[in-house]
Amino acid sequence: MRMNDLSAEPVLIPVRGRAVGPVAWTLAWSFAPARGRRAWAAVTWPVWVALVVVLGGFAHRDAEVVARVTYRRSWPSLRAVGSVLAISVSTGAALGIVSGLAAGIGPAADALVTAAVLAWPATALLLLVVAAGRAGVAIARAQRPARLAASREQRRADVAAIRAADWTVDYAASRGPGGGIALIARHVGEVVPPGETVRTLAASARHAAVYRRFGLEPLPSRPLLLVGTVPSTH
Repeated sequence: MRMNDLSAEPVLIPVRGRAVGPVAWTLAWSFAPARGRRAWAAVTWPVWVALVVVLGGFAHRDAEVVARVTYRRSWPSLRAVGSVLAISVSTGAALGIVSGLAAGIGPAADALVTAAVLAWPATALLLLVVAAGRAGVAIARAQRPARLAASREQRRADVAAIRAADWTVDYAASRGPGGGIALIARHVGEVVPPGETVRTLAASARHAAVYRRFGLEPLPSRPLLLVGTVPSTH
């Protein structure tokens, strides 16, 4: 299994500074349900901002094509820990300032403003948890027939293949008309050393079919989980 047609030309750059907000919007938009997408994206955007900063590893092109390629066996970086602390301190400071200003108006206004400030991230997090749960159920249902049809040996072999993949490609998103998969595939070739394997989870059979065009192969017992090897020569 090989990831083919991967160019050494840089196509995606790390997400930093002012790009965090636009990249988070692309993620919020791409992972929102089609119905009410704009409102859903607007509500969940703060959580995506936090995820981009805390998780790290995101790369983008013009904030329209986004992907996260990470080495699975690495420990969480000090940068991620520092980002969590920074976000916590900043959020607490902002809440304190807003509440202090509202307190000058009156206790009732203070309570209302505090509730409003807390309601937005809480609602956003709840929506993302619900969406992730629904997606997980849909993926499990789609893979169930293949899992039941596979032999025990095949299931064990697929688990071994999953564990052997040192790199993970996730949070792939694009707001461009072409989907951005070719750019993401080239980015994988830039980040992952030749000969090493990557894995990714497709949201549907249609997405899995697209991934196969770039050398990824679905596991027999888990057809939405695909694995591929970066070629030694590009």
